[in-house]
Amino acid sequence: MNENNMEPGEPSKAMMRCRIGYSCVGIILGISVFICFLATPAFYNLHISLWGFASAFFAFLTMIVHIQHIKGDRDVWVYRLKLFILIGFFTALGCIIAFVVYLVLAIVQKQVLLPVNGDEDTEKGYYLASIWVFMTWKWSFALFLTSRSYRRNYTTRPESNGFLNFILYGNLLFCYPGAITSQPLEEEMA
Repeated sequence: MNENNMEPGEPSKAMMRCRIGYSCVGIILGISVFICFLATPAFYNLHISLWGFASAFFAFLTMIVHIQHIKGDRDVWVYRLKLFILIGFFTALGCIIAFVVYLVLAIVQKQVLLPVNGDEDTEKGYYLASIWVFMTWKWSFALFLTSRSYRRNYTTRPESNGFLNFILYGNLLFCYPGAITSQPLEEEMA
């Protein structure tokens, strides 16, 4: 551990606060877009509002991953991170497809940017919906990356991976199940 009582390669406390704050901003903006485009008759657009809500949801999941990493409940949390990795990955793939579909629909229908709630095909607001699909992609990809990073960090610690411990620290402590000393392997085998 370094002087800040943190593992090597882990983000600082200030960086973790910034990540949580950034996630909170994503939650607030996503919920604001959801409310604005759902509750305001002048801006009513179901596509934009639902993608704003999805963006807020994935920002919330990303914030939860950061908070659980700070709490340090690694024994239980490392297995749950695999679910977040899968959710983030497949949602990011789906968002790429949705982004392309919204752009193609907007271009083919020759839509304008405003108004976003018209009755005609040229006023459906697919450009703004594609922006919020991109925001959802960003948060789902952030969920994927942070979950994968934290899980990799948990599973490659010296106490959980003996070979890496041997490579990094030069001893065989925890290199195989049941190891309780750091004596060389030849002495233990004799």
